[in-house]
Amino acid sequence: DLRRITSGETVRSETERLHKDGHRVQVERSIAAIHDVTQEYSGFVATYSDISARKASEAHIQTLLQEVNHRSKNLIAVVQVIARQTARMYEGSEFFSSFSKRLASLTSNQDTLLNSRGNQADLETLARSQFAHLVTPEDPRITVSGPAVQMNEATSQAIGMALFELATNAAKYGGLSKDTGSVTLSWVVAPGPDPKLEISWVESGGPPVSAPERMGFGSQVTGPILQGITSGETQREFHPDGFRWFFRAPLAKMTE
Repeated sequence: DLRRITSGETVRSETERLHKDGHRVQVERSIAAIHDVTQEYSGFVATYSDISARKASEAHIQTLLQEVNHRSKNLIAVVQVIARQTARMYEGSEFFSSFSKRLASLTSNQDTLLNSRGNQADLETLARSQFAHLVTPEDPRITVSGPAVQMNEATSQAIGMALFELATNAAKYGGLSKDTGSVTLSWVVAPGPDPKLEISWVESGGPPVSAPERMGFGSQVTGPILQGITSGETQREFHPDGFRWFFRAPLAKMTE
């Protein structure tokens, strides 16, 4: 470094120094030569600039890039699952229509997360965004109620997709397929040493319902897939008054 300095180059490096109040500060050190009146090298001067704010900004940007990379990989994996499972049920234009709607549902989940400016989404906002794909927000047939619950990214995606599948089936075959039908979506947080989030979906006023002969993608999303992500339990009831679905899972698992 001395040779570079004496040749006229300013040598810069980053290091840490101890502030007078005791905390460590990230600084940039610049060393430049000093020349006398005859332009002969006579020494050097070192200056230190506090770059803590810049380094913090760089670290924040790196964290954001890692988060984008992580989310992108997760989304690609989810899209692949949706495409594969939808292809098993539909072909041609039916596949395109169903696949597009499910992607729109996934997009709504991401919008809810981004609008919250964090990695959590509000359950009520998420639920209403899924209904919005099928009915108007003011539709009197739909009732949504429950306390404020913030869910992490994985849970938001899983519950959002489950609610979309439930709403789609209700619009096609259940409580939202008739003007006289209704859907009531509600949830509570059951207290205790390990609080549980309990969600209920109750349809009424629609045509008679019966258990499907096979488990399609919707049944997997509202059952095994959701259970695996949340460590929860689901239950389906094909009641004479309408389809009912119940979900129960540890709250901590969904919010951490």
